[in-house]
Amino acid sequence: MEIKVLKTFVAVATYRSFSGAARALHTVQPAVSRQISELENELGVKLFWRNTREVKLTSAGEALLVESNRLIALQQSATERVRRVAKGETGQLRIGYISSACSSFLPDLVRQYSLAHPNVQVSLFDLTVQGQQQAFENNDIDIALTRPILDDVQPIGLATELVYNDELVLVLPKDHHLANVPSIALNVMRDSRFIIFKREEAEGLYEQTLGAFQAAGVTPIISSQPRSMQTLLVEVGAGLGIGIAPHCIKRLVSNTCAFVKINDVSISIPLVAQFKHSPMSPTVSSFVTLLTEHNAEIQAKMSVA
Repeated sequence: MEIKVLKTFVAVATYRSFSGAARALHTVQPAVSRQISELENELGVKLFWRNTREVKLTSAGEALLVESNRLIALQQSATERVRRVAKGETGQLRIGYISSACSSFLPDLVRQYSLAHPNVQVSLFDLTVQGQQQAFENNDIDIALTRPILDDVQPIGLATELVYNDELVLVLPKDHHLANVPSIALNVMRDSRFIIFKREEAEGLYEQTLGAFQAAGVTPIISSQPRSMQTLLVEVGAGLGIGIAPHCIKRLVSNTCAFVKINDVSISIPLVAQFKHSPMSPTVSSFVTLLTEHNAEIQAKMSVA
């Protein structure tokens, strides 16, 4: 039974007239009669009792009317849902993000997205770079706000869009004698013990950090490699060493650290959006569009003063 035929049947049952159904369906009476006859032959039952003056449903017809209305409503609901999903108006959006790099702009961005797409379920996952790559492999996230793994490596099947460029800064204890200077040469700190983010959690950032030391002619004494930026701040604040990290971690809660620009080397630390692009989910597409629209605003907010 085709939905089109069931709609014809419902029209005849509603108007109790083949000619009335034909007018409502913008067709001709013989076409309506033919569809009803074919439906009765397919089911092997009479659906209508009719004479020259009236048309009535048989018991079988009454049963079919209930089921037809249910199936037509289900078809309409499915059609509407599929169209809304195709437009990105419903569905889900799972965002992996690095909290230290995104906490200043992501809440407002997600709020705007949710207001524009109230029927999309948004889920946020605070993950390291390596954790995000694993989440992509497991199909646990749809988009990642992340650091590139390495400069010359493009994850297979993922598109990459720049969100903003950050810089490496020195993280000093608040009571360090250089804590209040506007900038420091990394070479000046060559005899310090350094705390840098663990390689396994963000390989690209680790390599960029070592590149900064190399450019400054410094062989670093690495005393610790914490797995989180918050731990790095705690260790620096406790006087366990000098941190070197992206400027964005300044926005994490810490009243025991100072953040000072490095003036003898400049290493750009990009934050990028990565997502599957073949095919691209409509919900992801609309979020990427929103991200692009606010790109300049985000870059200004996250810039190193």
